[in-house]
Amino acid sequence: MSRNDERDAETTTGLQARGWTVLRFWEHESPSDAAESIAAHVSPHDQSPHSPVTGTR
Repeated sequence: MSRNDERDAETTTGLQARGWTVLRFWEHESPSDAAESIAAHVSPHDQSPHSPVTGTR
């Protein structure tokens, strides 16, 4: 595993432990595919404190 992969795994673990959902997108990916993935993970009914919908974090 490369150091970048290790760092990503550590970051993901830390964020998930704090209640975040981690989505990663790379520059070679289609913006519309990324947007579809985000939409699939975010619901207008999701009002948790860590929700991007509420904008509190």
